[in-house]
Amino acid sequence: VSYPLEECSLYKFRERVKYVVSRIDEYDYIFPMHFMVNLEACLMEDLLDTLNTILEDPEHNCDFSRVDISGNGGESRTRYYKYIMGFSCVAYEIKDKEPEVTPAALRALHK
Repeated sequence: VSYPLEECSLYKFRERVKYVVSRIDEYDYIFPMHFMVNLEACLMEDLLDTLNTILEDPEHNCDFSRVDISGNGGESRTRYYKYIMGFSCVAYEIKDKEPEVTPAALRALHK
């Protein structure tokens, strides 16, 4: 998750899930990989609800969080987790959005 939310990957994922949910009457099951098969289509609605809740307030709408310490230099990162009803959970991080880097050639065109 980064700000503005409309540019973060979890927001973009939510938009794709919303599209799949809009066509839920066209399928009965989903097959999401990682050895999981034959999951009920209604799971997509639960996933969408979970993503909506996270994006309302990413820092405070998690079910739990965990700080991990990297073996490379000891950097820490906080991972947040939100349960998907009757299934698993969504894990995410909150990051400051890095400014876009404009290549020197493009900057020169704007001078």
